[in-house]
Amino acid sequence: FKVYFMKRMVKKISLFTLIELLVVIAIIAILAAMLLPALQQSRERAQNIQCLAKQKNISLAMVMYTGDNTEYFPPFLNGTAISGSLMWNLALCRLGYITDANLYFCPSAVNMEGYSTPNSASSCGSIKDFSLPSDYKWQYTTYGYNYLWFGSGRGRDFTRNGTTLSTASGSAKPNDYPTAKTSEVRKASNKILITDSSHSTNLARGYYAIGPYGFTENGKVYARHAKSCNFGFADGHSESFTGTQLENANDGATVHRDHYWDPFVDK
Repeated sequence: FKVYFMKRMVKKISLFTLIELLVVIAIIAILAAMLLPALQQSRERAQNIQCLAKQKNISLAMVMYTGDNTEYFPPFLNGTAISGSLMWNLALCRLGYITDANLYFCPSAVNMEGYSTPNSASSCGSIKDFSLPSDYKWQYTTYGYNYLWFGSGRGRDFTRNGTTLSTASGSAKPNDYPTAKTSEVRKASNKILITDSSHSTNLARGYYAIGPYGFTENGKVYARHAKSCNFGFADGHSESFTGTQLENANDGATVHRDHYWDPFVDK
């Protein structure tokens, strides 16, 4: 009986052919191909949610800064020239409003190796002496600040006096101060503080200063999240824009600039 049973087992096992194995592998491959796009979309949605949360925290940190500094928003550049000056993102770290440098990195950003990583020895949390030109590490962020209207005095001058705005985002001007005040901001929920950004010649990194189309030299609004872009606003909330809404937010035309970027205009 034992011999007969073993023969039956061998016979049954031999019935599982190579063709059947290939069919099973093909089915698994088809199922994987069907599931991978869905998994990728889920991953992108999760990264988008994380980015929105980070921008919200940075926006709230800026609002907290205004509470301790007679309503003034942080300057985008603390100095008379870019070399050796303190940038807004590092200033918020140094002053304790941001305690985790990872907030400055969008999870959907490509590898920024060579431009610092959040835990590297040269990241914002470990810089102690900002007096040297090598310490103005403005590149260590994937988010850009609305430097013209919130982080400098140029936007106020333009709105009130009709003067021409400089397009050189990295050049401090004598009229960069004072920055915008919370009491001056109209419709704070519309006015952009920060956004996903990229360097104009290198999408692998962000840029610390940003504005609508035509108002920055090296920084651009960047749709990093499957053709959508995240923004942090002056009331502390964050929101994702896509399609026409994103196009309008990035448009340098007066009607859109007033609505999204200029805090001194009630639109």
